[in-house]
Amino acid sequence: MFAGHESTANTIGWSLLELAKHPEVQSRLRTEIREAEAAALARGDPEITITDIDHMTYLHAVTKVRGVVRTVSLS
Repeated sequence: MFAGHESTANTIGWSLLELAKHPEVQSRLRTEIREAEAAALARGDPEITITDIDHMTYLHAVTKVRGVVRTVSLS
């Protein structure tokens, strides 16, 4: 029932830390999310859909880089 919760929490925590360290990435990501929300409201949807998320290229770039590249300090 609780399998995987620790690894998920760690991934979210590290991702949020990286966003906090890179405000330009955070800002660009926030802009893309707000644009998707505005587009959803314009077409009459109260929330963004999974299709909207699929079209959020910067969001995918940020999340995939986090999953592939691990930044590790060796010093």
